[in-house]
Amino acid sequence: MSYEVYFQKARLKSYLSLQVIVAVSLFGMLLFEDAIATLDLFLHATPFVTFAIFYVLVLFYPVALPLLSVFIITVLHDIFATSLYNSQTFAILVSLLIIKRLINFPEQKEFLEIWQGFVVAILIMVSIEVVTFMIWHWSLMNLQGLLFQIGITILLYPFIHVVIMRLAQIFVESAER
Repeated sequence: MSYEVYFQKARLKSYLSLQVIVAVSLFGMLLFEDAIATLDLFLHATPFVTFAIFYVLVLFYPVALPLLSVFIITVLHDIFATSLYNSQTFAILVSLLIIKRLINFPEQKEFLEIWQGFVVAILIMVSIEVVTFMIWHWSLMNLQGLLFQIGITILLYPFIHVVIMRLAQIFVESAER
């Protein structure tokens, strides 16, 4: 009888613990973004760093961040931020679903195509939020701050992409040990 079977590492097929860790971390990041937005340094408009992380994880690691987790995170953020009229949940989910449909195999795409997909996704998200805000308040929002957010986020995306991909690679390597 072989005792090797008893001493092998247990392989769990449940990714629930990973999903909970990722979801809680991203929710904390959303709240941190809201806190940073109160500073005058960012013109009261922080970059959409969490949306960039959503984009990378949904495209490349859907096991770590399924769309249901994105829905739960953004709904909780809308409740805590008391911005239910802002429709951030709807805007993020629609933009991620459209991009996920357009980019089938992101591993085979060049980085420039993925970056262009991110630009399209952020423009879809922001346009849905602007239209919702305009309908709700019957006024135009501060476009200077919004353009600042979009521009800085697009410029930060390559850095975010590299960091998230490296962290994911480290987690995968440690899980395989």
